[in-house]
Amino acid sequence: MTAVKTTFQKIPTNPEAIQERRELLQKREERDFPLLFQQRFDPTIVGSHNCENLIGSVELPLGIAGPITIKHQSLQHPVYVPLATTEGALVASVNRGMKALEESGGVQVTVKYSGMSRAPVFLCKDGATAAEFDLWLHDTQQKLWEKAQETSKHLKMLEMRTWIVGRHLYARFTADTDQAMGMNMITVA
Repeated sequence: MTAVKTTFQKIPTNPEAIQERRELLQKREERDFPLLFQQRFDPTIVGSHNCENLIGSVELPLGIAGPITIKHQSLQHPVYVPLATTEGALVASVNRGMKALEESGGVQVTVKYSGMSRAPVFLCKDGATAAEFDLWLHDTQQKLWEKAQETSKHLKMLEMRTWIVGRHLYARFTADTDQAMGMNMITVA
C-alpha cells in the first residue's frame, strides 16, 4: 500500500505582502483602517508562524481574576488568570467563582491522561481494503510517529486506535502537545 505524501510549509510574510493585503482591503471596502494596520510585533515572525494573511493587529481589553490556589504536583501557590474579553461582567463573574473556590481551600487538580486527538475517517473501496489499510497503519506506526514528531519539537505521539465499520476506517491519533493546546500541531502532524 502506498502512503499519500502531503507537504505542509510555513508561508513567509514579508512587508510587501502585508502592504498588498492592506491596500486590497482598503480598495474593496473603500475606506481606511489606520488603527487596524498598527502592530507592536515583528510581522515577519508572526505572519509566518502565528497568523495567516496578516494585515495588522487589534487591542483587546485584558482583565485579571484571582488569585486562586491550584494544587498540582509542584504547583501549590496562588495564581492570577488574565482574561482578554469584550464581554461585560465576565471577569467579575470568573473572579467571584475563583474567590469561592479559594475560600474553600483552592483547587486540587489531578491529570489522569493528557493528550490532543485527531480522528480522521478514511473511506475505502470496500471492507477488505479498509482491513488492509488498518494493517498498514499498524505496521508503519513507528515510521508515522517519527514523521509526525518531525513537524514540531513539542509534539510526542502517544497512541493510535482504529476501528473498521463497513468500508470506513476510523482512526484516532493522540499526542502530547507539551504546554500548547495543540489542535493545529497534531493536525499538521
